Amino acid sequence: KAKPYRVGLGNGLTLRVSTRGEKAFSLQYNFQGRKHTRSYGAVGLAKAKQLMAEDKAQLARGVNPQTAAAESKQRQMTLKEFIEGDYKAHLEANQRRPSDTLAVLAAEFKSWMKKPIANITLNMALDWRNRRLKDISVASVNKYTNHIKALTAYAKTRGAVKADPLADFHRKKDSRETEIRWLNHNERKALIHAAEERDRELLTPAALEFLELTEAVEDGYGHARHLLNQIPEGKEPPRLADYLLPIILLTLGCGLRRQEALQLRWADIQRDGDSEKYKLVIRPASDKTGKGRVVPLNHFEFMTLVEWRRSTPTPESEWVFCNPATSKPYKEFKRSWGSVMKRAVKLEPSLHDVTFRDLRSTFGSQLVQNNVHMLEVSRL
Repeated sequence: KAKPYRVGLGNGLTLRVSTRGEKAFSLQYNFQGRKHTRSYGAVGLAKAKQLMAEDKAQLARGVNPQTAAAESKQRQMTLKEFIEGDYKAHLEANQRRPSDTLAVLAAEFKSWMKKPIANITLNMALDWRNRRLKDISVASVNKYTNHIKALTAYAKTRGAVKADPLADFHRKKDSRETEIRWLNHNERKALIHAAEERDRELLTPAALEFLELTEAVEDGYGHARHLLNQIPEGKEPPRLADYLLPIILLTLGCGLRRQEALQLRWADIQRDGDSEKYKLVIRPASDKTGKGRVVPLNHFEFMTLVEWRRSTPTPESEWVFCNPATSKPYKEFKRSWGSVMKRAVKLEPSLHDVTFRDLRSTFGSQLVQNNVHMLEVSRL
């Protein structure tokens, strides 16, 4: 017909027919003095009568069919279904890098994906944590714990589960959260030396020879200056080969987080007003707090960046540390960092427990030791 209409089929069962002839069944009933409608959708008449009979039986037992259906759906919604539906949209609207969170959930909780969220238990979470602590740090386990707890809490908010199944699953106490580690003078010197040693091994023979001549000139050897002057201007080989060395020097000098260093653009290195000094602009998108900040560049860090710009295999890229294979920023440098630390520990055994994060703490401690006000330290 020109307008949708309904046909009563008795006992509260109703058929709705759309203008296109599409059929949908529903049951109208009273429960505790209020009218309710339970939709069955586009099923056949026989199926609609079967569903009505089941709902009538629940009403006879004093159970609201709508409530029972909602609870049944909660018991059946799997972790994967919730992630691909409500949770993915939630992350995309509220996180800067939702793809990172989705990747963590897919990798860490792969065996949970087909399980209903309501069937996830505290014991499952504890078993997962005990297993992962054999391979990764407490800090990493706590980071992944935050991801899964945020998911189950949001599932409760959206009504996907009646109660948060991981409400009693808490972060594991990490001594590193209370113990601040920073590098002393000898440790800092050993780390930089190890990074420079690795960098030298990656230089071409011509670049290594040029670097040795430059160092000889700095040490006052005249013959080296003579040889250096024979190299045509603008044809000097690069002094750097390894991107990790400038990252380490920048982090020690500017207190960068790992992702802040990897997400740096050349446009983020800016002149500070009308002065001859430069500053490093940390964008809100890469800053953990989402606020962004500005860090002054000392002459040494600035010249390191100038030399890296001349040395990088991707000088045309907008990214300071661009992966030549992908033309995108490096995502990690765990293997490179591990290689440098093996060398550094041989020079200074006390470095055995140092992580990349400790370089940021070292930057802060140096400011404090140089009597910089704590508020300024916080801002930097």
